[in-house]
Amino acid sequence: ATAVENYSTATADAYVQARDWNRLLAYTRQWAQAEPQSAMAWYYLGNTLLNGFQQEAQAVAPLQRATTLKPDWADAWYFRGTAEMLAGHYAEAGSSLERAIGLNANDTHYYMALVKVYELGIGAHQQAAVAPVLAYLVKLGQAGDANAQSLLGDMYHDGRGVAKNDTTAMQWYAKSAAQGHAYAEYSLGNAYMLG
Repeated sequence: ATAVENYSTATADAYVQARDWNRLLAYTRQWAQAEPQSAMAWYYLGNTLLNGFQQEAQAVAPLQRATTLKPDWADAWYFRGTAEMLAGHYAEAGSSLERAIGLNANDTHYYMALVKVYELGIGAHQQAAVAPVLAYLVKLGQAGDANAQSLLGDMYHDGRGVAKNDTTAMQWYAKSAAQGHAYAEYSLGNAYMLG
């Protein structure tokens, strides 16, 4: 009789630390096959394909499986959105990243990825797919989300996916800075200093 493998994040992490992507891929595929109801197995498989092999399109399905099995896992939604974005599926990526932000509004990486989805979608002339992304950020900003407000300030200041507008940028920075957002305070102060 063959011994049953005890799959673990510790073993997977050891492969990650060693940057042994081939062994990690074999390990995570076996793990997902042996434990198909393990969100962690699918998460590691998706991230191995995404980060170890830069196979974004192939990473989407395992990460979708992870979020289906564990729908309240913000990081799984973030990596799913990242894979979808890099595979050029901007509308899906926007929805996944919005879900990640809804689950953990304090992780600025989620917001930055959402802005990247917006910029890439605009660059690919997929305005219809990414318009909801800007609308979502504006909605968060209007609701008082300091991270979204600061990012909107950056977007308008730099003309990132929107028409450059320093007045609008200052308004968003001011709202965020009023809540103690350090980067927005810096940006607002810098803008005043430079006139």
